[in-house]
Amino acid sequence: MREFSEIIKELRLRTGKTQTELAEVFGFDESTVSGWKGRDTYKWLGPVVSLCEENNYDLNEIILGHNPQPTNPASLEPLSADERKAFLDLAKIAVEVLSRESK
Repeated sequence: MREFSEIIKELRLRTGKTQTELAEVFGFDESTVSGWKGRDTYKWLGPVVSLCEENNYDLNEIILGHNPQPTNPASLEPLSADERKAFLDLAKIAVEVLSRESK
């Protein structure tokens, strides 16, 4: 997984926003976002998932830095809107659980 600073850089490039503006989008102070860069925490994941969902950004590309290609992409069908929403809802729940465990 990418370092948080790389994820923020990628999101800044895609959105055209400064780090301070991204912090506002996330609902945090800029100093909070800066602090996340220096600590091993996953509290940033929920806001990042939400921003990706709202803008239809690929989470693999943002968080991993690449989009892993399946062995035979022609055999895969795209997710429906309902399946995509269910996946993102599950990801948000996972973030909440990880955040509670890291406290």
